[in-house]
Amino acid sequence: MKIILRPFQLFAIIIFLCCSCNATRLAKQKRGPYVNKFEALKDYAFCRCLILGFKSDSLQLSDASIGVIYELSDYSISLADSKRLDSFVKSSIENLAPLQPADYEGKKAIILTCIELYKSKALKKLSAQ
Repeated sequence: MKIILRPFQLFAIIIFLCCSCNATRLAKQKRGPYVNKFEALKDYAFCRCLILGFKSDSLQLSDASIGVIYELSDYSISLADSKRLDSFVKSSIENLAPLQPADYEGKKAIILTCIELYKSKALKKLSAQ
């Protein structure tokens, strides 16, 4: 007796298999837990920068990166750490002026700012505290 799957049934099976996977467990398998808290704090700050920079685009609702970072760091990011980094990131984003050349139509360079913040000495110093 042959079992014939219709496209809808095959689709339903694929969706079930995808949904049953634990995203955090997969992230740990691919990336592994953070070796030190410093890297976790830098990644946290980068994610918060994107979330605060694109707050009107509901990035926070559609992305689970912050939760994954907490779990990969074994929850070593304290409330004080997150408040300190959030304050730093928020001030960086709030002080970001729209670009002046007409080619940019007054848009802000949010992603570039987040990359620069990620690489900054100021973040390195804050993350090392």
